[in-house]
Amino acid sequence: MDNLHSTTLVPDVLKSLLLEWSYQYLTGKQPIVQVTKDRNFKPGYTLGPLVTVVVSNEYEITALLDNYRFYMSPVNATIMGSRRNLLNEDRKRWSASTSGYDVQVPYSHTAWALQGSTLYIGKIDEHSVRLLDGSELTFGAKRQLLTRIFHDGFKRACDNALREQQLSNTTKHFATFYTELSRQSLTRIQTEIADNESHLRDLSRQYNQTLAKLTRQREDKLLFKLAINTKCARTISNIERIAKQLQQLAGDRFSSIRINDTELVATHTNIQLEDPDSGETSELGDIRCHIELTGKELIRFEAAANNEYRGDYFHPHINSQGSPCLGNIGSDVNSLLAQRELGTLLLLLDEFLMSYNPADPYTEWFNPEEDEYERCYESGDATCIDCRDSDCTYFPERWERCYDNSNSSECLDCANPECPYLDDVRDQCRTDGSPYECLQCTRTWCLLKPEDEDDCRQRNEPECPECEHREECSAWEEESETESNGGNS
Repeated sequence: MDNLHSTTLVPDVLKSLLLEWSYQYLTGKQPIVQVTKDRNFKPGYTLGPLVTVVVSNEYEITALLDNYRFYMSPVNATIMGSRRNLLNEDRKRWSASTSGYDVQVPYSHTAWALQGSTLYIGKIDEHSVRLLDGSELTFGAKRQLLTRIFHDGFKRACDNALREQQLSNTTKHFATFYTELSRQSLTRIQTEIADNESHLRDLSRQYNQTLAKLTRQREDKLLFKLAINTKCARTISNIERIAKQLQQLAGDRFSSIRINDTELVATHTNIQLEDPDSGETSELGDIRCHIELTGKELIRFEAAANNEYRGDYFHPHINSQGSPCLGNIGSDVNSLLAQRELGTLLLLLDEFLMSYNPADPYTEWFNPEEDEYERCYESGDATCIDCRDSDCTYFPERWERCYDNSNSSECLDCANPECPYLDDVRDQCRTDGSPYECLQCTRTWCLLKPEDEDDCRQRNEPECPECEHREECSAWEEESETESNGGNS
C-alpha cells in the first residue's frame, strides 16, 4: 500500500485533485487515502475512515468523451478481484500521434467502480489524456476532465468510509475471518498431534530395537570374555581350527598370509574376472587384502602385482582408496568378522574379487566406450541434438528422436537451422493458422512471416475477404477506399 502523498501509481495532476477533494471534509473527519495496484489487493470489508484507491493496469483501450479521448484500463463493476474479460474490439491500444486519428473506441466502460470505500480506477498517466486530434491538453483542461471522470466516485467512496458501520455488518464479515482462523488453528493442531503420535511410535520402536540390541551385546560380551581366555578349552579349540584353515589356504589361492598383533594380510593370486553378458575375461593380477584391527576400515585392498588398471581402479568394485563395495555379501562379511572365522572370510573375499556385477561397478570394465554412450543416452538428453560425437551409436537418429518427443510449438521456438524437420513444422504451422496469426507472430526467422500488413495482403490475397481482422487492416482499407473512389467517379 502507498500513501496518497508519496504514491507513483497515479499522476501528479490526479494526485493533487484527490488530496483537494479529501481536504473538503472537516478537520478530524478527513478520510485516510491509500493507493495500491490491482494485483496486490484483496477486496474486503473496511472499518474506519479509510479509502482505498485500487489502480488497474490489465487492459488498455482508447475511450472517447466529448472532445477528449484517453487510454485507460477499464474495470468491470460486476467482477471484483478476478480477471476482467473484455471483448476483443475493446482491446485497442492508442499511442499519441502527431497527426491524424487512431482507431477510436466508444466510451462504453466507466473509468471507476465502487465497492464500499474501495474505489477501482483505470490507469491514467501524464500522457494518456488528449484532445480528439491527438494534441496535448493544458494543465487546467486535464484537471477539469479528470474531475469529471473521478470526482463523483471518489466522493462516494469517502462518504462510505465516513459512514458508521452497523454492528450486524461488522459481525457478519468478521465471522468469515474468525471461522477461517479457527479452521487453520484446527488443521495445525491436528497436524501436530499426528506428528507427535508418529514420533511416539518411532520412540517405541527404537526402544524395542535398542532393548533387543542390548540383549545381544550382553550375550556377545560373555562370548568375548571367553575368547580372550587362552586357557578356555573352547577358545583353544577355535584358535587351532582357524589356524589350520589358514595353514591350508597359504600356497593355494593365496601366495602368502601374514599375521601380527593388529593385522592379517593375505595376497590373492591370479584374480580373473568374467563378463556375464559377453563371456569376455580380464586378468587383474594379484590383489592384497588387509584385515586391520586399528584402522578406520577393517577391510581394505591394494594392488600387489601384474595388475590391470581402468583409470585409478585396479578392480571394478574397489574404489581408488582401496575400500570395497561388498554389496549383498556385506552382512556375511560382518558376521564372519564378529565370529573371528577368518579362514572362511578370506575365501568369501576371494570369491568377491573374482565376481563382476555390470550393473553397479565403480568403473566399466568391459567395453567401456560402448557402455559410456549408453549411460550418456539413458541419463542425459535423449534428443542428443547438441552432441557432435558421430561415433556414438545414438547419433544418426538424434533429429528424429527430438522431433518425435517435441510438439510443434517447441520445434518453432527451437528453430535449429540444422533440423531437417523445421521446414515441415513451419509449413504445417502456416496451414493450421491464419494470415493474421502469422502477421502477429514474434518468430522473425520464419520465411512465411509477412513483414507488414501490405506484405500480408500480397501473400494471402485469396483469404483476405474471409479474414475477421480485415476491418482494422490498413492494406484492406486502402483497397476499399480505392474501389470506393473508383465507383464514385
